[in-house]
Amino acid sequence: MSDTGDRFLTTPAGLRLCYRVDGPADGVPLLLIAGLGLDLTSWPRPMVDAFTGSGFRVVRPDNRDIGRSDRVGTPPPGLLRQALARPRPDAYDLADMAEDTRHLLDHLGIERVHLAGMSMGGMIAQTLAARHPHRVATLTSIFSTTGSRKVGQPALSTLVRMAKRPARTPEESVTRHLALLAHIGSRVFPPDEAGERAWAGGVWERGRDAAGVARQIGAIQASGDRTAELRRITAPTVVVHGTRDPMVHPSGGRRRPRRPARGDHRHGPPSRPRGPRPSRRPDHRPRPRPWRRRHPHPDRGSRMSTVTGKVAVVTGAGSGIGRGLAAELARRGARLALSDVDETGLAETAAQVESLGAEAHTARLDVSDRAAVESYATAVAEHFGVVHQVYNNAGIGGGGGTVLETDWSVYDRTIAVNLFGVVHGTKAFLPHLIASGDGHVVNISSLNGIMAQPTLSAYCAAKFGVRGFTETLRTEMLAGRHPVRVSVVHPGGVRTNIATAVLDAARSQGIEIPAPQLARARTYNEKLLKMPAPQAATIIVDGVAAGRPRIMVGRDAQAADLVVRLFPRLSPKLTVLFERRLFGKA
Repeated sequence: MSDTGDRFLTTPAGLRLCYRVDGPADGVPLLLIAGLGLDLTSWPRPMVDAFTGSGFRVVRPDNRDIGRSDRVGTPPPGLLRQALARPRPDAYDLADMAEDTRHLLDHLGIERVHLAGMSMGGMIAQTLAARHPHRVATLTSIFSTTGSRKVGQPALSTLVRMAKRPARTPEESVTRHLALLAHIGSRVFPPDEAGERAWAGGVWERGRDAAGVARQIGAIQASGDRTAELRRITAPTVVVHGTRDPMVHPSGGRRRPRRPARGDHRHGPPSRPRGPRPSRRPDHRPRPRPWRRRHPHPDRGSRMSTVTGKVAVVTGAGSGIGRGLAAELARRGARLALSDVDETGLAETAAQVESLGAEAHTARLDVSDRAAVESYATAVAEHFGVVHQVYNNAGIGGGGGTVLETDWSVYDRTIAVNLFGVVHGTKAFLPHLIASGDGHVVNISSLNGIMAQPTLSAYCAAKFGVRGFTETLRTEMLAGRHPVRVSVVHPGGVRTNIATAVLDAARSQGIEIPAPQLARARTYNEKLLKMPAPQAATIIVDGVAAGRPRIMVGRDAQAADLVVRLFPRLSPKLTVLFERRLFGKA
């Protein structure tokens, strides 16, 4: 017997949920949970019929905020909140959606069920299996993930497509669906376009709105990393995930607790096949990749081997990130060449790293002085006999006024230190890094090398310049097959004295600081500079160990990068809005 009509129940929370039941009343219960923005009809009818024909009683619900289930009354998160992964305080989460599912089982009198979910539905199924293990006979998680920000993230090309304004008509909705399906769907098993067109039109009629989808995104983000919770799953589990999924990266399916429960984890072909990848074209031949290094890098192994015994140069080592880098490198066994214009701070850093057992060579250095940097590079190479890594970290603040208000001297000094200091350090040490056979250039840019801010034109110009210079250098090292890696670092709000140092320098010259500028600096330090410098240093050295060309330090830097990439026209307006909310309208 089959009943394909919509049914409804009201949960204890007062939500009216829609569901359908197919198959014999005495069949084996099977619950199918749909994904983000998908209603119960997203499970193909032939699949449902195959299950019912095999004796299953198939239950398919519309999740809250989709299809014919109720919409939650809270406002949806805006694009900025979604991009920053900061859900609203009143957002529901996956646990709430799992409770909806449990209430449905109670309503139907089902004590134990075979559970399958795709995408967000897989996350709901995981949560139900972890929190109510006695209710789940088996679990099938299809192209889903754990909630960890390190795995399962969509490709940038997918995010760009999803970030478009919502469809306003049924025809536009169908066109959007077909375009997204062409992007994320299988090339081996092409979809039935006529069937997909009919299905997408039916979803529009059943009820799909952008606010509901946004709230579901908020639920995923509000649930955070669920990896630890997944250890509580006891049901036999199958993980199904495409090896080239651009919507949910395969790492989301492969990631599992350290002590996994019983079950299989199936991803199709092995993630690391031996030999060349199979091709869909019979005449395919692997293409040569001349940019790959022909020689191995000795630091491809453990993190400690990356710096142990190597000579690392750190400029601006007297405080902040520079001091953190010196300490972190010392703990990992590096030999250090440290410099700064602040000799007192430099001496304190040297004492700290020497207490950790590291060798430290120190020198006062103004990185804006090209001749001094060249002489310093020669002296370091002569002292140690080799140089492996250079961290061009020295920098100053630069700003406080608009382009019209900023004096030429501010541009001259800021760019001389923040941009040309990096250029000087790179060019002076690069021959020594190449000669080492295992070099690495690490240039410190900023969040403001990704995103511009008002009243920081000199600083942004220099930091964007560092990014462009470093990325150019990397292409040259690859093209020339030089044994030198290149990384650009974009720290977000790290707790350093760079902002107050500018004010202190002005006071030392007898310059009176306006009260609004003092208030702005205080707010900046208290509300934005959150991450301790040692933590930032650890992230940077970890990124160097992993050979990352771009190292983002902090969620604020990651979010800024994402917003600028996804919303290039909107991001300046968002920046201005953020500034006004933080500092008040100028």
